[in-house]
Amino acid sequence: MLLDCLRRSAEAGETPRPHGVSIAALGPLDYAAGAIDRGPTLLPGSGPLRLAGPVRAATGLDVVLERDTTVAALGEAVFGAARGYRDFVYLTVSSGIGAAVVLDGRFLTGVHGQAAEVGHLPLRLDGPRCVCGLHGCLEVLASGSGIAAAAGDGRDAAAVVAAAVAGDAVAARILGRAREAFAAALVGLVNTFDPGLIVIGGSVALGQGDEFLDAAREAVRRHAYGAAARETRIVPAALADDAGLIGGVALLAAHPGSPAAQGLGG
Repeated sequence: MLLDCLRRSAEAGETPRPHGVSIAALGPLDYAAGAIDRGPTLLPGSGPLRLAGPVRAATGLDVVLERDTTVAALGEAVFGAARGYRDFVYLTVSSGIGAAVVLDGRFLTGVHGQAAEVGHLPLRLDGPRCVCGLHGCLEVLASGSGIAAAAGDGRDAAAVVAAAVAGDAVAARILGRAREAFAAALVGLVNTFDPGLIVIGGSVALGQGDEFLDAAREAVRRHAYGAAARETRIVPAALADDAGLIGGVALLAAHPGSPAAQGLGG
């Protein structure tokens, strides 16, 4: 269905004609194959899930595939909360937790394109088992799915937040533990990367209002090293749910090649 829509759009003869297609996908990615490298944390099945090739064949358009967190971070860098920053970390907290790290204007990718998988930082080795096989990962402690699992009664994260606001002590304890884990992870990121700015998006983070960010700010202020403890800014994402869409425009503008291999200045 999606390929049919893209094909019709490309063939419609509209002016201006579509320039290309940006695909923001869950990682890890096989960039050479234009595919999602399926693993235990992602889609069922085996072998790569090829995306770029089929879309290119269906539309005749240029296609660029990138991690969803990188695309959202690019949107915030070009149009949002990270404008003017060459060193920052972007995190999203929704059903899972993902991140992108920008140092000196370049995305940190790692040897295998899998850098910044902070959702799978093990913070509590005796904690709940994560889908990746480890125990006590940040994602299982602080994400929407982790909060829902901790509640264990069928409520999703939004319902747990609403219950805590209404005075439910159990819900408040669940959120307190999630915020504590997330704040500890941010201290580690600040001490590791010294980013100057941390931009936080995602429905679970933003849905908790100031309390979620304030807990992280206080932890960084108290426990990060040196000047970073005082000067690192932690701010909400400016583009909210549109970060991926807006970042996709910037991604195409920076093509050929992924922005993960280019400076933000082009």
